[in-house]
Amino acid sequence: MAAIADRIYTKAHDWSEFIAKMHSGDALEVDSEIFYYFLEVLPPVFMGRTIRGQRYSFGMAEGEETIVGFWKVKSLFPAVYPPDGMRYFCRDLGIMNRPWD
Repeated sequence: MAAIADRIYTKAHDWSEFIAKMHSGDALEVDSEIFYYFLEVLPPVFMGRTIRGQRYSFGMAEGEETIVGFWKVKSLFPAVYPPDGMRYFCRDLGIMNRPWD
């Protein structure tokens, strides 16, 4: 798995930059707003699947493009990640979504 950057992309402040990097293949840490936005904006292409040893909460793709997998983990330092004590991540899986096959 790709290294995770030392930053958290937020919907309020980093949306454009996040969208530009979302398909880079790097694992990106995001805030809960980005995580739940993508969970709710389109029907997920999968829910709760393990791919290459990583468990993903869901995968999303808008039509025929590569799938972005999102997952969350409980923080080892919950006071740093309020309000739910979770950390959220995503990465492009390099797997093409083919909704018309």
